[in-house]
Amino acid sequence: MIFDWLFLILKSLEENVVYFLSPTEIRNLTEIENKKIRIGGMVKDNSIVIDSENISFVITDFKNEINVNYSG
Repeated sequence: MIFDWLFLILKSLEENVVYFLSPTEIRNLTEIENKKIRIGGMVKDNSIVIDSENISFVITDFKNEINVNYSG
């Protein structure tokens, strides 16, 4: 009985987990789907550029970097 409850709790938590990909993980992907992804890492010093509609910056994991453009 307790294992059934534990399984249900863990299964519901699994569906709500948010994964972040590092720049190295993104670089190692063989194919990137046409969807939004979450990138984790550090914002590179002096890389933030803000204009009236967009924010751009560089995310690094100290091995690889990726340029990010955000609007919205």
